Amino acid sequence: MSALPSPLAARARRCAASLLLFLAWGCGGSLEDRLADVRAQQDAGQFQDSVATLREVLVEQPGHPEASYRLGFALVQTGRPSLAIPHLQQAANTDAFGVDAGQLLASIQLSTRNEEEAIRAASNVLERDPERVAALVVRAQAQLNLNRWDDVLRDAKRLQELEPEGFQGLRLRAQALEKLERLDEAEAEYERAAALFAEGDPTLAMRSCFDLAAFFGEGREDVERAKQQSTRCLEDHGWEPQAVHLAVQLLDELEADDEANAVLRLAIEKHPELVGMRARLGQRLAAAGEDEEARELMVAAARESGDPKGYASWAQLVRPEDPDAALAAVDEGLEQAYGDLEGLRYMRADILVDLERIEEAEQALEDVEEPPLRDHVRGRILLARGEPEQALQVLERSIERFPRNAGARLAAADAALELDDVERAMVELREAHRVEPEGNDACLILARLHYARGEWADAVAFAQRHLRFRGVTGPEAHLIAARAAAEAGNLDGARVTLQELRAREGEASAALGELARLTRRTDGPAPAARLLQEGLAELGATDPARAELVQLAAQLWIEAGEPGRARALASQLGSRQPEAPRAWLAQSAIHLALGDLAAAGAALDTAEKLDPEAPGLATAQGELALLRGDADRAAALVEPLAERAEDAQATYLLARVRLVQGRRDEARDLLRAILRRQPEHAGAANDLAWILAEQGADLDLALALAERAARIRPSAEVLDTLGWVRSRRGDHAGATEAFRRALEQRPELASVRYRLGLALAQQGEDAEAREAFRTALAAGPFPEADAARAALAKLESGAEGAP
Repeated sequence: MSALPSPLAARARRCAASLLLFLAWGCGGSLEDRLADVRAQQDAGQFQDSVATLREVLVEQPGHPEASYRLGFALVQTGRPSLAIPHLQQAANTDAFGVDAGQLLASIQLSTRNEEEAIRAASNVLERDPERVAALVVRAQAQLNLNRWDDVLRDAKRLQELEPEGFQGLRLRAQALEKLERLDEAEAEYERAAALFAEGDPTLAMRSCFDLAAFFGEGREDVERAKQQSTRCLEDHGWEPQAVHLAVQLLDELEADDEANAVLRLAIEKHPELVGMRARLGQRLAAAGEDEEARELMVAAARESGDPKGYASWAQLVRPEDPDAALAAVDEGLEQAYGDLEGLRYMRADILVDLERIEEAEQALEDVEEPPLRDHVRGRILLARGEPEQALQVLERSIERFPRNAGARLAAADAALELDDVERAMVELREAHRVEPEGNDACLILARLHYARGEWADAVAFAQRHLRFRGVTGPEAHLIAARAAAEAGNLDGARVTLQELRAREGEASAALGELARLTRRTDGPAPAARLLQEGLAELGATDPARAELVQLAAQLWIEAGEPGRARALASQLGSRQPEAPRAWLAQSAIHLALGDLAAAGAALDTAEKLDPEAPGLATAQGELALLRGDADRAAALVEPLAERAEDAQATYLLARVRLVQGRRDEARDLLRAILRRQPEHAGAANDLAWILAEQGADLDLALALAERAARIRPSAEVLDTLGWVRSRRGDHAGATEAFRRALEQRPELASVRYRLGLALAQQGEDAEAREAFRTALAAGPFPEADAARAALAKLESGAEGAP
């Protein structure tokens, strides 16, 4: 019995049947009996209950058509469509379930924006059932997303043949005609749809009415006509919440934010009981920087209505910036609101986890009755206690019972990242976005993960999706989109994205810095420095990020071989902003880049006198201490900051300090922590790759990290790491290529040239290897000099196994 796989062994222990009978049928009866039970469960809506049985069947009979289809179907119904895909793909290749499984598969692929796979799955369905309207709709929508207008027209024509007065065929045809700029034909189709559905299904009537409004705004570029049509739609549909949502969405697309807010205000007047409408307006006002009005609106809505949802919305509004205020709002709601308070009790426990008041969170959890809500918070508590594997198990249970809880999915993604399971994390992030597209930053995290993996198109797509659903929550989405576009060779697209960011209020500095980095990539450091200095003149002396931009300009001049310009900029920082600690911190960084530790220390002393608690001061002091050889002082300065996981700069410095102190395992753990939060952190990826290669541990991960770092920041030091990792894996030709690229940038790096010699010798290129060792030794002292002499001596003596 011990030779059986564990699930079968467990079943065997419970069964009295013989081993042969067990292997043929399992303990639960015949295959058909178990599938009959599954059918009954699914007919009764008990999808989660059917999952375990179906998985057991597929262990015994991999690829079973009905079990594959029904497991995929159950996973979709319980909110795990990404996990359903392989099972549906299996069933879609069978005659019995090819149509139903293929249809479901196509719909999932479309919802996750995997258009090519959606088209493939839908086409396979249509080969079996040419009149399957749902498959035609999916394929046409996927073609529309890919800008294949002629293909959309063909599918729309077929849809209209099958359903002459069907909504989808008419709408898809109108959209394709609009994109092809056949505007008169498109307008006729939109108007026909609006007239055809005006008296029918209210949802179709509303949708077709707003489609016409959107066409006026986007197709005809007639904003006033679009607004008039939108108002007409609102009035025709009694300012229902869905109509208000569509009107606001349209006005946002027309960049009429103030008018969108006016629509919401009027809707609230007409429907004061709709707390959700007030919450949406409050969120919009907060996003626009009108925090005081937003909070007043939410507080009034909660207190006037006494609705627990009002208090929850108020708490959610302030939670990101002030979790203590959010907790106070929840506590007031628990005292003053009436009705079902379960949501507030759950939110209270969840916020206590945010505040790292873990014991209080556990106590608060005793008042939460709903199992999926309890499991969500319990999972977060386990995660906070450093138990990601157990946390993920508990969070899975929560998600199974409450698939639309985006918070639980985000926590599960965090746990998966802690476990280095990026694929699982990405599944949960996609689902978190799907169930709550406007309420979380899942798309932004996905953009960062795809960028770190070198998947440039996906990085751009998810960054843009974040902007579409969440708006501009900071510069990061634009920056990732621009960087990924540049990596993909779309430099014009990168510049357009950065110019869009530059036009945003408060974001000009971030855009300017990235434009300078892009210019360095295309034209070199000197033109980039000039562009930056011209932009600085436009920003003015009071811009908060001015000091950091001056620091970047100085670094560019150093790269260009003009240190005098860098010193001049450092001097200007102190004279033009003498009372600003940020200016002195930037000046210190410039002096460090120039190798002047004394001047760097003096600048930091001035910053400390101005503000001993200035952000970044302790980390800068730690950096200087490390360069002066005082690793213990550096550690003391940054350890308190590194304890806060969000301070990646301090954590990275502490990891470097631990390396100097010889505490490699601690450094490795710190670097892993950074990469879980910032997978695109090239320095952390590079250093962790080096440690893993040095330890000979997990060389596959080391290679993935080294390649990631080289994609993001292909400096000589990073390429050296890539070469080292390849050498450790036995890929000496690949190592040679990486070392040569590093030396093209920094020919003076003797250590890299020594490692190049080793890689050449391993390939039998003895003459080149000898030359590499000699050149390295001629450059002066370096850490591996003795090893280089020994390797050269072996080669020159012709000893076996050299070097």
